[in-house]
Amino acid sequence: MEVKNKPIPQEILELLQRFIRKEDYEKWLSFPHPDLGNMTPQQCVNQGRGDVVVTMLSNALSGVPV
Repeated sequence: MEVKNKPIPQEILELLQRFIRKEDYEKWLSFPHPDLGNMTPQQCVNQGRGDVVVTMLSNALSGVPV
């Protein structure tokens, strides 16, 4: 059974534009990240945990170590 991805919240997209090119969003969203417990950002959004992705990106933007 195929799982349908939930839309990426605007807040995440706005943060992403500060780090990567728009054409690379899909790749970044699909790549497992150690700060997300090796889940992909898309998986976090699908599970209703987009807030974790926002926190990770906000911390990176502010220079807060993980």
